[in-house]
Amino acid sequence: MISPAWWKWATWLSPFYYALSATLQNQFEGLIFNCGNSTQCPYPTGQDLLDFYGVDLADSGIFWLYVSVVGLVMIGNYILLYLVLRYLKWEKR
Repeated sequence: MISPAWWKWATWLSPFYYALSATLQNQFEGLIFNCGNSTQCPYPTGQDLLDFYGVDLADSGIFWLYVSVVGLVMIGNYILLYLVLRYLKWEKR
């Protein structure tokens, strides 16, 4: 299913987008696959795979920005969890 064009902004709100993009860049940048003589090798290099998924974090500043976003979301979740557990009143039934 293809999402409507006006829904594209939701991509930038998702921490999964940043995590997946940074992980793909980290794992596949500069990688060359050994496909042998097989014609069924759709991505002979890691850069081909990154291009297929539209990941272009070659600038290390952007890569670390994405990693920082994931870290900030994690820290924010820990703070939110602490506040909920600290100040929410639990009643026994």
